[in-house]
Amino acid sequence: MKPLDLKSTSTFIMGLTRSDVNEIKESSMLSSHVIGHIALVGIGATAVMDAWLHLLARLGVPTTSFALVGRWVGHLRRGRFAHAAISKAEPVEFELGLGWLTHYLIGIAYAGLLVAVQGAAWLVNRGQTTVSTDLLSEQVTRRR
Repeated sequence: MKPLDLKSTSTFIMGLTRSDVNEIKESSMLSSHVIGHIALVGIGATAVMDAWLHLLARLGVPTTSFALVGRWVGHLRRGRFAHAAISKAEPVEFELGLGWLTHYLIGIAYAGLLVAVQGAAWLVNRGQTTVSTDLLSEQVTRRR
């Protein structure tokens, strides 16, 4: 195991100003404003997906039963991960509500992942700045 070089560590810390420390703290913490926006993006995107599923169901296309999702999550609490057929597993109390709650929490988690990858600026730009458009604008700038 390599010993810790205290000289370089303390030099780094001594070189920080109070504003540098505040910037580090602010950048590492999500504000409640950003968290609220992430939740709204996740809920909104999940609601759009639900509208699509509703349309598919009206057209006769079989869709997911969120009661079965709730049943699966309910059985997770009991330590059971896999089932031969979840539809034949023992029903769980409030499985429909649990399934819908899980569905929307997963939507919020995906929105959080999106913001983690793209940065909080994505929320301000409403998704207009993506990796592909950034790379494209960089290539156009280089050609000039």
